[in-house]
Amino acid sequence: MARSNEKGFALVVFIFIIPFLVLITSTTLIHGGGAVYNPGGKVIDVAPGDNFLLRYRLYWDEPYSGYYLVNIFWLNYENKPGENLTFIRGIAYFDNDGDNLPDPGVAMIENLVTLEATSSGADTMYLLTVACSGGNENDGIFNVDIWIAAAGAEGTPHALKDNHPIWHSMDSIILAESEMTSVPAGMVTIRVIGRGADVTKYHEFPVALVLISVVLALAAGFTIYWFKFGRRFSRRARPRLSVF
Repeated sequence: MARSNEKGFALVVFIFIIPFLVLITSTTLIHGGGAVYNPGGKVIDVAPGDNFLLRYRLYWDEPYSGYYLVNIFWLNYENKPGENLTFIRGIAYFDNDGDNLPDPGVAMIENLVTLEATSSGADTMYLLTVACSGGNENDGIFNVDIWIAAAGAEGTPHALKDNHPIWHSMDSIILAESEMTSVPAGMVTIRVIGRGADVTKYHEFPVALVLISVVLALAAGFTIYWFKFGRRFSRRARPRLSVF
């Protein structure tokens, strides 16, 4: 009977873990609504004056024209040359094989760029928009790359040891085919560090890996507890009840 209880407990743990792991990986590793990846919530290290990349990996998969809109903004604090960022260039292209190069024989995707500057108290706000507004008939995975310099006016390098946030308007990016989809995209933190360090890197917190590890650790703990104490309880004679 004890062995039967142990097998039953193991089966319950297995049945509980598998759907939970599937739920974690499907909701954490894959962004729904047309986005495979976006830099929202990431920290990017860059040396003063160097360029860094914001890459959005998106997709269209319906028999309709596809559109996208990425709208970001940042502040030039107190209008100091060393407290600003500078837009360099933008490009959009299909990249179904994931090599971060345009797919051969496939036309580039429209990447309409607008950059506006407006006063924001003692600062200046820069609003950058990149979009495909004319529609694209192809389906597949594509990259939208935005290159920005950690520098201000006339190439003045950004101040050292300073975090410079970049926000997404409405904390999201927009894609559309048969209907419009809003994909969550949080703040990007640009961390300006000294030269000689390992720079221009994305720091991603492996949320799914941590959650999976926690679940497995809990399951292991329950299993150990059962084999240590549960078997002892299961072997005890159960009191018999009698109506007489």
